[in-house]
This record gives sequence, structure tokens and C-alpha cells, in this order.
Amino acid sequence: MGKRFTKPKLKPVPLKSHDPRIAHLIGSDTIAQARAVIIGFPCDVGVRGNQGRVGAAEAPKRIREELYRLTPDVRHVEQFTSLITQTTDLGDLKLEGDLKRDQEVLGEEVSRWLSRDSIPIVLGGGHETSFGHFLGYHLIQRAMTIFNVDAHLDVREMVDGVATSGTPFRQAIEHPSHLVKHYVVLGAQPHSISDTHRNYVESHGEVVLAQDLSVSRVESLFSSGSESIFLSMDLDALGGSLVPGVSSPNANGIPLSLWFGIAEMAGLSPRVRSMDLVEMNPKYDLTGQSARIAALTIWHFLSGLARRVQ
Repeated sequence: MGKRFTKPKLKPVPLKSHDPRIAHLIGSDTIAQARAVIIGFPCDVGVRGNQGRVGAAEAPKRIREELYRLTPDVRHVEQFTSLITQTTDLGDLKLEGDLKRDQEVLGEEVSRWLSRDSIPIVLGGGHETSFGHFLGYHLIQRAMTIFNVDAHLDVREMVDGVATSGTPFRQAIEHPSHLVKHYVVLGAQPHSISDTHRNYVESHGEVVLAQDLSVSRVESLFSSGSESIFLSMDLDALGGSLVPGVSSPNANGIPLSLWFGIAEMAGLSPRVRSMDLVEMNPKYDLTGQSARIAALTIWHFLSGLARRVQ
């Protein structure tokens, strides 16, 4: 397994008395019993194919650097600390540059942990990450509902059989396994989606526009249905002034408090069996704010997961 991953060299986090950080707590010998597993997918081949701003391949390393500096949640210190000690960071998958094969490798890893009832947390990468994520469910033949928090719908058709960061959810919906039972997009921007694509999604699920998104709406969606939920969170659901370091910035976005709330609700929900975080682009993140928000997104998901009742 180790040959499939690389461990990025991160800046050391100093250990101060009575001030432990995630870097000091994250499990190193708990692979077999891991409650959560972090997998880096440093790929932006699909972003380039979708004519976005390349650079997302560098995101997993930057997200880790910021995540590792954070403390346990003071609201639930014991539960959070317990979860982190049972969380394993495998590192970044070694990719070949062949998107189809790289997505298959990601699927193999996701399936390995899903079958053990661990929660895979995938750090992208562009949104092409999500089709590899989906393949993990395919390999164990598990039906799912996909929740995608995103300004866009990402259901473009492939051209000449070429996948991009704009095609992953159409690929998943139309996969011969027919495992996607519902596809729900949360936070779509009306100026960033086409009517054709909206109709396509609504024939398979639901589009909740950013202006209609609320805590109560999200809670209702998480509580309805019975399939496993695969959560994808695309940072461009937030406005570009808040997260400039993304592949495709938007002038508008959902509130940050709602974004973090979705991550925490997902962690709490027993239906959510995996998540990915995508489209963070360090090349355009000059102040590091986008990386910090990405890391806090994972932190909020972990905080919810730490309190999950199975």
C-alpha cells in the first residue's frame, strides 16, 4: 500500500506545552482500525481539459499544512481528539497523468476503506476527483445519493470520450452500474449554469440555487432518503473575494457559515460515508486564505464525525 502513496514534506508544527495540534495527534499506527482516512489526489488534468486555471494538483499538500496546525474542537475536545488519533493520513496517490487510470486507482483506494466502514476523505485536485471517488462505490456495488456543494452542476457531456472537471457527475449518473439514485447540487449560481444542464440534473435529482439554500433545507435533505451519501464540496461555491485560490472563481457565493455548517452536518450524518474537497488552487491563493478555509472545512467535517452516533 505504501508504494502507492507519497508523503508530502510539510513544514513541522512546533509542539507547545498544553497546546497540541492535529499534527501531533493524528494516528500513525491505526490503519486497520481507522475511523477516517485522508487520501490526497493531486490531479488537475481535468481542470486543464475544462479550460480552468491549472494549479489544483498542489492543493492536497497546502490543505494538510493548514489542517495540521489546527487544534481539537474546544466544544468537544475528548471526542475530537479520540477521532483524530483514529484517523490515518495515507498521503498523496502517485499518479501517472493518465486521468482514466488515475481515477481507477483512486476508486480502488476509496473502495478499500468503504468496505472497512472507514470514512474516506479525499483532498483534490480538480473536480475530476469525484468520478474516481464514485468508482470506489462502484467497486463494492453500493448505491448512493451524491450531494455536490458547488456553484456549477458539472454534468457536461464528454467530447470524443474525454473526461474533464466539468463531466464527473454525468459520468457517474450514466455509469452502467446505475448506482447513483439521486444527484443533488447545493448552492448553484443561476448565472453559472445552463437551463439544459439544470433540466438534466432535475431529471435525476435536484438543484438548490444558492439564493434558496438554508440550514433547514440542508437538514431536510440529509434526513430524507436511505442510501449512503457521497459528499463533494467545491470551494468555488464560495465567492471569489473570499476564496480567490480556486480553479474557477465566482463573483458570488453561499455564506461561509453555511458552508461550514454543511460540512459539520455531513460529519454528523450516519448516511454520509465519504467526502471530497476539490478545486482549491494554491497558485492563486496569495495570502493563504483559501487553503485555511479548505482546512477548516475538513476540520468541521471531522468535528461532526467525532460526535456521530452510528
